Amino acid sequence: YSKDADQLGLSVEAYQAALRQWTLKAAPYDYAAAQNNLGNALTDRAKYSKSDADYQAGIDAYATALTVWSKDRQPLQWAAVQNNIGAAYATIGRAEKGTGSFAKAVEAYELCLTARTKDNDPRNWALTEYNLGLVLVDLADRSKAPGIWQQATDAFTASLEVYTQDESPSDWADVQEYLGWSLAHLGALKQDRGMIKDGRAAMQTAYEYYKDQNGAAAYYQDKLAAIDKLMKSVK
Repeated sequence: YSKDADQLGLSVEAYQAALRQWTLKAAPYDYAAAQNNLGNALTDRAKYSKSDADYQAGIDAYATALTVWSKDRQPLQWAAVQNNIGAAYATIGRAEKGTGSFAKAVEAYELCLTARTKDNDPRNWALTEYNLGLVLVDLADRSKAPGIWQQATDAFTASLEVYTQDESPSDWADVQEYLGWSLAHLGALKQDRGMIKDGRAAMQTAYEYYKDQNGAAAYYQDKLAAIDKLMKSVK
């Protein structure tokens, strides 16, 4: 919460200390859990240290966890690690040029969703669909590929099967924002004014939810203005 890389360094050291006792042979499940948590601490620290070495060490720790948590034996734990790998590559991708890391993030999220389903883990399934949608938006923005905007729209739409206004209002509003953004861009590429209007309506919904929070009104007004600009581009 304090965005303190030094505190995260202490977390890394603690997990490394645990792994000197929780070895693969002595305690394989605890070993895998600690490797996954070590991966989280390293990749969180990397966000503030801007260290490529921390990112790589974190991804290596996730890979080590997967040597124990297999899809066949621990499908939900395996899926959680794949989600974490996706998040790491998505963050890397946002800090670099090109689309390679985004593609790796998409691959990891899609692997996660082969084991994390709406039936067996609905809230985390919705979260991964949302995460997948976010990285697809990033990928679409860089690649300018209309098919990717469609995939992003589909992912956000899927997450709304679980994130409802009554039960998960803030999650629901977050998805509305990005669903609106992806619909508007997809509509502009398809020259479909109705789709852009649907996107604007979704963005307006997010605006109505967040507008009273500090700085949110200006942020959403800018987003709505950008969508209006897309509308004007359609002949």
